[in-house]
Amino acid sequence: GFCRKSLAPIRFLAKAVVIATGGCGQLYAHTSTSLDNTGDGISMAFAAGAELMDMEFVQFNPVCYIYPRLIGMNRTQTRFLRFVPGARLTNRLGHEFAAEKHPDWQHSLTRDKFSQLIYREVQEGRGGDHGGVYIDLSQAGDEAIEKALSVGNYHDKLKRMGIDVKKTRFEVGVASHYFMGGVRVDTHGQSSVPGLFAAGETAAGIHGANRLGGNALSEILVTGAAAGAAAAGLARRRKGDTPDFSRPKEWEDRIGQWLSRPGRGVAPARLKQTLQDLMWRHAGVIRSADGLREGMTALTGLHTAFQSDMRLSQGPAPYHLELQDAVETRLMMDVAKIILTAAAGRQESRGSHFREDFPQPSDGWASNQIVSNTGDDVCCERKDR
Repeated sequence: GFCRKSLAPIRFLAKAVVIATGGCGQLYAHTSTSLDNTGDGISMAFAAGAELMDMEFVQFNPVCYIYPRLIGMNRTQTRFLRFVPGARLTNRLGHEFAAEKHPDWQHSLTRDKFSQLIYREVQEGRGGDHGGVYIDLSQAGDEAIEKALSVGNYHDKLKRMGIDVKKTRFEVGVASHYFMGGVRVDTHGQSSVPGLFAAGETAAGIHGANRLGGNALSEILVTGAAAGAAAAGLARRRKGDTPDFSRPKEWEDRIGQWLSRPGRGVAPARLKQTLQDLMWRHAGVIRSADGLREGMTALTGLHTAFQSDMRLSQGPAPYHLELQDAVETRLMMDVAKIILTAAAGRQESRGSHFREDFPQPSDGWASNQIVSNTGDDVCCERKDR
């Protein structure tokens, strides 16, 4: 790591390590996740030789607010509004597209099917001014609305903002929300690298191809406790001092090089945004062989641009946010390549992974994909359960 204030590199030497850095929702242009959800831990574990699993399974939340901007509110909070009796979901033309195709859309559509429905409306040009669709509560009852927004006291927060929910036509859309893939672990959180553990969203396998709402909170408590206890037990059993850090100083040299040659070039934040747009278009809600192939080609070009054109605007300075963007973008590109590879490999639709060229699940694919690091490339292998 590096100290954000001094920019000095930091080495963590331990007999056991637990990675609990979350998923990689920030890989996508539209996301409900926090800014630090960039897949750093997954990328580092893979570089250390740990096997990954289920990397094609990205969950998208279908009813995240886009406009108006609701300060202090989680983007997913508007998802509760779909369950309000009298709620209408319309496209730019005013058509209730969800009700036309699925009369019981409020309760019958799972997150993945609902996300695909909204994504298609936008992709086919029927979206709103800000890239979403509209949810209209003008015909809903006050009590039902208040109940739907009671979690987190959001109903009162909206009132304090001066927003009348019944008079406001919210623009909502799809956003990456949760990652079912990650480090392959056993029931104790142990990865394929001895002494390296993973927990929470960083670990794969807990939710299969799709996560049920609310289960992530249980997951972090259960897997965190298991991995922590196992790592502590291993550290107690290991004799002697902590292991030497003999791996090459690749990242220290890389950061030093970036800081030593500031100037005119492409800002890392711009490259990060390009990566997010790339993943949204080619490895988002609806995927295909052609799209994934185009995404991989674009990612190769982006990697080349990062190597040759990326520049920081200044040298060493405390709290160098550009440096953080550069580090994150470099790690995110590795995770993006793995997701594209795994999504191309799974030639079926299952859970959160939808291929329009293979729209149905296949019995032959009732298995996991194990991703390993060959040093030069990413290797995906099917493993039957």
